[in-house]
Amino acid sequence: MEGATLLSANGIRLFLLGWILTAITNFPAAFTHTSVNSAVLKMNEYLNDSYTDRYRPLDHYEVSLIKSGINSVWYVGQVAGAVMSPYVCDNWGRKR
Repeated sequence: MEGATLLSANGIRLFLLGWILTAITNFPAAFTHTSVNSAVLKMNEYLNDSYTDRYRPLDHYEVSLIKSGINSVWYVGQVAGAVMSPYVCDNWGRKR
């Protein structure tokens, strides 16, 4: 079997197939992260009320910054979990 390079016909087909599968499998996650739902309004209200009780009302950009930080923690945890999973699996999950 000949090796597939990116510029060969097989390489281009493989690249397009990977691109299509990636787009299809990531669409549901992207939709849930970007769609506006009723929880967004409750979160804005909670952040603003919580902060107002202690200090002062938050501006729109401050609420947006806090929400962005909360959403970004998900990806940090995902990377940390991927890095730690071999250690956890070897020491606690896999039996010798």
